Amino acid sequence: MRRLIPALLPLATSVALAGACDGPPPPADGGEGEGEGEGEGEGEGEGEGEGEGEGPSPGCGTPVDVDPDNDGDPFLGTREAPLTVEALGRTREYYVRMPATYDADTPYPVVFFFHGDTNLAQLPKGLDGRGFFGAEGILGDEAILVYVDGENLSLAGRNAPEEQSQFFSWDASTLPPNNPDIAFFDAMLTKIQADYCVDTGATFAVGFSGGGFFVNSLACLRGDLTAIATYQGGFEDGTLDGNVIIDFADCVADAPAAVIVHAETDATVVAAYGEIASDHWAEAQSCDATTTPSTLDPNCVEFAGCDTGAVVYCTPECAEDRDDDGICEPTTNEEPDGDQHSVWRPEGPEVVADFFRRFF
Repeated sequence: MRRLIPALLPLATSVALAGACDGPPPPADGGEGEGEGEGEGEGEGEGEGEGEGEGPSPGCGTPVDVDPDNDGDPFLGTREAPLTVEALGRTREYYVRMPATYDADTPYPVVFFFHGDTNLAQLPKGLDGRGFFGAEGILGDEAILVYVDGENLSLAGRNAPEEQSQFFSWDASTLPPNNPDIAFFDAMLTKIQADYCVDTGATFAVGFSGGGFFVNSLACLRGDLTAIATYQGGFEDGTLDGNVIIDFADCVADAPAAVIVHAETDATVVAAYGEIASDHWAEAQSCDATTTPSTLDPNCVEFAGCDTGAVVYCTPECAEDRDDDGICEPTTNEEPDGDQHSVWRPEGPEVVADFFRRFF
């Protein structure tokens, strides 16, 4: 049911623009475990922390001090002392925002947030992601929120093309078990389920731009995500220019519900990437080719007849009118503060929360 959409910009232009902001993840560039569907660990869904089964996690019943600083903010981890796990020999960092009224005997949904790609010196750490994704005022009392820090692929010694590695934070192409970011997710999920009272059948992920590409790949290669949401992200399966980042043949059978948000004239990650993602998840959910207006927002449509879950595609004219001038300026190298390449605000966080609540 693929709806082939011509790229709004040549891909080369899109990748060049991404160097200043965020963009599609780099293709594998040789090396152990890299490549499109090649290398070790091709068994789909392998690795630790896959949340088998549903129900309360091992952490239920264990008391947790959700405000160790006594500052009224139920937040675990600081910039100086983030929470950490070991994954493929590396120490990785994350932060957890707990419900203020956390009950150790109540299983909570868990929502992971993956920031966009950027240079490491400018990397929006998990603490900054709190405001960027705008979720706490909406879901903060209903779910455990996890803000995840990516790595600069070049400085982390990761295999990425030289012209791209300085700003890519997530590996969206390597298959498990050799993918360090999927191993990071697995380790975090295992730790969070052990430390807190979690509903193991309610795991969600949200990603922006490069983080959105990674969330799509994570959901493709993992069967334990209940639903996902992406802003200005997508898939690269070879449709646009033959450059395969993820081979859909490697995806597991259990597809999540999905809400894909993509501003119509984003010049950094062109809208065709969002089309590929929404079509893939609709096909994976055996949805009909037809869409109907979604009750979530007038800018969203919902695929009909899906077997399980749901697939929603939202195409706002502007991701965010940053200067509140009523004009939707493009985001380019020359206009980095344009209105297209951002989390959709103010509507997006509410749309994503309402969509996720269907599965709480």
